[in-house]
Amino acid sequence: MTQWTPRSPVIASLLLLSGIVIGVVGERWRSSRGSAVAEGGRAEPGGVASQDRLGAGSVPPASSGQRSPGEPGDSRSDATDSQVEVLVARAPELFRKRDGSALLKLMRSLALLGEPGWASAAKLADSVHGQCGKAGPFPFSETDLVRVFSGRTVPFLHWAFAHPGIAPGWLRIGAVNEMVSDPDVDAKKVFLESLQTETDSKVAEAMAYRLHTNLDLDEKDVPALVAATWAQRDGVAVLALLDELQRLGTDSAILALAEFAVSSDEPFAREAAWHYRRCRPPVEGILVRLSLESVDGDTLLANDIVISCDGAAVGDVALFESLVKTASADLPRTFRVERAGRMIDIVLKERPRGVIIGEKVKP
Repeated sequence: MTQWTPRSPVIASLLLLSGIVIGVVGERWRSSRGSAVAEGGRAEPGGVASQDRLGAGSVPPASSGQRSPGEPGDSRSDATDSQVEVLVARAPELFRKRDGSALLKLMRSLALLGEPGWASAAKLADSVHGQCGKAGPFPFSETDLVRVFSGRTVPFLHWAFAHPGIAPGWLRIGAVNEMVSDPDVDAKKVFLESLQTETDSKVAEAMAYRLHTNLDLDEKDVPALVAATWAQRDGVAVLALLDELQRLGTDSAILALAEFAVSSDEPFAREAAWHYRRCRPPVEGILVRLSLESVDGDTLLANDIVISCDGAAVGDVALFESLVKTASADLPRTFRVERAGRMIDIVLKERPRGVIIGEKVKP
């Protein structure tokens, strides 16, 4: 994968700063999520929190004389592990009976045991998920399955999000949606950091969408947003991230768009250029969204700004679309276009193929 090298020292500084600005989730989440409450109301140990992207768990110091839950020989951990084994052993019979309600209760019971039961809960949830829908025996939706892990089992969803190698993508997306409304989680910080390494395009898309629509980013978030955008440049998540840079509209955000627009990754550069030119159009006219195809090769390209047609200014999108659609050999249209800093004339002698989309822009 091509590495992006920023041309501007400002962007270089932003990306360097992102390693400092973006931390991990606070100790409150890292330590408190390690345990849960069992169904009967009795506190059960959650085990030592794993070393993952959310940070290390809180382990009693050696000098304290305490034995950490989950450590060999700890009776509480042994009891919890035995409970997990008992619950997991019930699953095959419930699948055989197609008892969906009992399977949902079993999933929740495993999640309530804390971290020792979380991997099993995730595996069981994915097995049920695979048999849902019209073709399966269980009439559950993904939303139904995620809702099983509400209330006291929310820590399980946080764990699932942080363990892409264990938890399935659909469950991690559910965790993304839940974290947005969790007051104990700095979802903005978590998502900005996670997007820099996330490889599941759908999970990345969910995080990017939530960042753009639900979370309030500001100038101090730009370094991390720039890093996340570059990391996700090959996926659909990049659209929402570029939208967010454009929405912010600060000098550093606009500078990042300008740098991205001249990167060597052509599809990404073209998309970034669209957002940049929306913010900083060099001339007034209609900004072309998608390239159009033409037999004679003379056509309008994405990011062209159409200034006039046959000498008359093109004042609105409806007029632009009409002029393009009515071009023919008998009625050729000559468009004056600003393209990458140059003024050129494009003659259309036929209606080009493709979706005609334009947007009015003005410096």
